[in-house]
Amino acid sequence: MKKIVFLIICLSLLTPLFAQVDKSELESANYGGVEFRSYQGPHTIIDSLADIRDIGIFLAGASLTGRKEYFDKYTMIHEFDADEDTLFCGDILILNDQAGVDHIDNLRHILAAYLEKAYDYASDDALVLARFITFYNAVYRGNIDYFNGKYIPAVLSHLTKEKVGIDVEYTQWPGKTQLVIPISPPGRAGTGSVLDTDALTEDAVIESLRDDEGMNLEVRKEMTEIKEEEIQEEEAAIEEARTVIQEKEEEIDQEREEIASRENALEEKDQTDPEVEKQIEEIEEDKDVLAEKVAELEADKEELQEREEQQEERLEQIREERELIAADEQTVMEEGSSPVKKTVNKDEFSEVPFLVLSVNPLDPGSLALIRVDSGNTETSSSMTDVHGGRFYEFAGGYLVIAGEESGNRIISFALLDKETLELSVSASEPVSPFTKVLIDGDSAYAAVRMDGKWVPGRFDFELNLIGFVDDSILPHSNFVVKDGYLIYQDLRARVKSVAVEDMKTP
Repeated sequence: MKKIVFLIICLSLLTPLFAQVDKSELESANYGGVEFRSYQGPHTIIDSLADIRDIGIFLAGASLTGRKEYFDKYTMIHEFDADEDTLFCGDILILNDQAGVDHIDNLRHILAAYLEKAYDYASDDALVLARFITFYNAVYRGNIDYFNGKYIPAVLSHLTKEKVGIDVEYTQWPGKTQLVIPISPPGRAGTGSVLDTDALTEDAVIESLRDDEGMNLEVRKEMTEIKEEEIQEEEAAIEEARTVIQEKEEEIDQEREEIASRENALEEKDQTDPEVEKQIEEIEEDKDVLAEKVAELEADKEELQEREEQQEERLEQIREERELIAADEQTVMEEGSSPVKKTVNKDEFSEVPFLVLSVNPLDPGSLALIRVDSGNTETSSSMTDVHGGRFYEFAGGYLVIAGEESGNRIISFALLDKETLELSVSASEPVSPFTKVLIDGDSAYAAVRMDGKWVPGRFDFELNLIGFVDDSILPHSNFVVKDGYLIYQDLRARVKSVAVEDMKTP
């Protein structure tokens, strides 16, 4: 069966009804130096994007129940205090010991699907947020003191110094990860449609983003666009609040005039008349009610003023961010078009694929494209677990034996794109890291594990196993195909042959 590797490289933010992820808190993290290392290699089972997103959708039930577990692999905890006006509430995604996610993009898709389902974020916005969540948690990995000063006690009760945040190395994720999603304090003025922007104004945050190659222009643009749309939403909410305040003012003026008219009507009457005394008492009671309405109106005006000031600050910050992004774009363009110091034309010399090895001959290597005139690496593959010390031209790409044995990860055939050196197709059956590989036309032969033993296997261009011999062989056996026969050595090192057409079909 064809095993296509899903390269899942995949905020107008729709305001959540009860809680909102605090994006300013995510942006406060200085993540310029964060670089995740994900697994690049074959799997026994490759989940589709829909399967991966289904995990996040299922976990979204935690926003209603407070806790949700996806089998024994993933746990989501939701801690929320509607009266909190200072500390962050939070959701916590725990990767348990059996968690199978081993690529940062897949983890982000789980988070994005969760945000979409739990808080009604738009899909594109959710993906941007998910990126920030992973960077944020990597920056504050193990920094329990940071979380102690930021989050409500209910969130802190689940966190440990050893597990809080996320490691940049995928092998350290299962059983050692507590991803914290910051939720804005519900009682803070404007929260729900207005984002806390304190962290956005810190120079260190912007500088950390700009320090990376390319200055993180795209992600900064995306987040700026999200904030601009939130500003529009908040402006509409402010305008609605202005209308409500105006209506209250008109209502209070009418009531004030009515009370004054009633008082004037009683001035010429006998003030000792029981009926008049009753009416005076009613007027005083109405005055008290009116005073409460006036006090409420003043509070509404103060809150509105605070929101308007926050809005002005945000607009100014957005203007500054846009100007800085434009300047950085110009810088990147100028650096990209600057003259090459060398006088040699790059096209005069070619690049060759080269398997880069370490000092230890038993360690795996990685494929790279090397410039012949300088020896410089032009392109490096993200797959760093290439075994056997060799690669082969096959099916329009480079065939390698790669991967690791852990969970559903295996060592097997992987086909790399010739230009990018990235994984395009992989086999789903384990291949011996010590096997000798034979390329014969549109077939690749190697020692493949079936039912606990190594046997001769034949793979097609798409790395489907299309034939095997039910005979235990040496995991490092040689292979030769001649006149329609496959020659190999069995487990006792005896040389044998079998007609290729007689090989069994899986």
